[in-house]
Amino acid sequence: MSMYGLKSDQDLGFLCDRELMQVCVGLYQVILRFDSSVSLSVTGRYLLNDSPAQPSHLLALLGRRIVTTENMGQGTIVVRFDDGSHLAVLDSNQHYESYEISAPGIYVIV
Repeated sequence: MSMYGLKSDQDLGFLCDRELMQVCVGLYQVILRFDSSVSLSVTGRYLLNDSPAQPSHLLALLGRRIVTTENMGQGTIVVRFDDGSHLAVLDSNQHYESYEISAPGIYVIV
């Protein structure tokens, strides 16, 4: 399944129980790689625990598992981890890609 934008009823349950294995940092992108070939590639804005974050702040999430996900509407998702941390990924630019989620058989571009 491939889609552009995030439908308000998009189920993100496939992200639950995924363990963060790797944080990759590029000049304009941060990629979170989870087990089971799941990844979240962010090129837009994101908040860690309700605060703007630098890519290095995401390293604290290594080895953590996703416990819940929320589709907040308007392209924003919130991913909650087993240590209580939460990552909000925003659809921060209507003209360019803000993030991608990929998993086997699933590819979402927002």
